[in-house]
Amino acid sequence: MVFITRNICIEPKCLHKGIKDEIFLKLKQLTKLECSKEYGHVLNILDNIEIKNNCIANSNSDLIFTVTFEAENFKPEIKGRYKAKIIRVLKDGIFLNIKNVQKVLIPACSLEGFEYSEQKFIKKKLVLKEDDSVECEIIDIKYSPIKFFACIGKLIF
Repeated sequence: MVFITRNICIEPKCLHKGIKDEIFLKLKQLTKLECSKEYGHVLNILDNIEIKNNCIANSNSDLIFTVTFEAENFKPEIKGRYKAKIIRVLKDGIFLNIKNVQKVLIPACSLEGFEYSEQKFIKKKLVLKEDDSVECEIIDIKYSPIKFFACIGKLIF
């Protein structure tokens, strides 16, 4: 969980006793699929919103609120261990999805003893295929200017 402070613009027609609900809806719209280097992926906004300040915009009379809110987030960390789902299996590696927001590449070279065959990696009786649940560890992260984390990992058995 993190606390985030942000400016929110609300139209004057939304100024009524349910203004906090309007702010909450606007926050949900603005943070849907958001990913920042500081907070990571915003997964959910909790109903804990504090209005810090407000003013009226000079250009269009919109109301500008400075609010602090609590959000559930996911920020990948090197050496972090996460439960994930296999979403794609290629001969060069496996793509995982963590919490439906973060993709992780598991390079084939890190799958020692596994052999690729028909969109599966096989090692004795262990088979890795699409939709399997696995545990992974992040070994490298790069934050992209287009606002996402590129992660490379390894599987934990």
